[in-house]
Amino acid sequence: MTQNGDDVTPARPSGTSELRLAATPAEQRPGGTAEPLEQGLPADHSQAILEATKRVGALLKREGHMFALAGSVAVYAHGGSGHLQHDADFCVRPEDAEAVAATLHGAGLTVYRVAHLLERLAAGHPGELGVRVEVRGEAVQLTGTVASAQSREEILGMVREELAGVPVHSDIVVAETSAPGQAEELA
Repeated sequence: MTQNGDDVTPARPSGTSELRLAATPAEQRPGGTAEPLEQGLPADHSQAILEATKRVGALLKREGHMFALAGSVAVYAHGGSGHLQHDADFCVRPEDAEAVAATLHGAGLTVYRVAHLLERLAAGHPGELGVRVEVRGEAVQLTGTVASAQSREEILGMVREELAGVPVHSDIVVAETSAPGQAEELA
């Protein structure tokens, strides 16, 4: 019996790097130092996704978590297109979700911290204001429009709490919401 892809040669373009496990775990590395998960990600979008995927996969494996890689990175790992989407998808068993989340949080992983920030934003009154939070390499980009300078400051306060030590670029603007100065006449 053959499984899908067993009888074909992967059509990976020349010059495309392979997906390999990240650096050796700290306990096996000279000096026992752990490599920070988000240090030194490549500027190239696809390479940054691959490197982050390798690091997270190595962390999950080192901590004994079972997982499966899915999405465009999994397709790439099996010889498919090198056109990666915006993220890497890891599947974990529902009963392991909290332990995996604790591992990712303990490693200081920015995307996990951003997810927690998004939960806080959605739970509070600024949640309906349309603030977008994106991880871009090792930095976080905030965009959107809010109703007041106070709302913007509340949001930025949450960001400072949740993402301490992470470079954050804010493009949150305040919309002018004043009453019209005169009656509008329609002709």
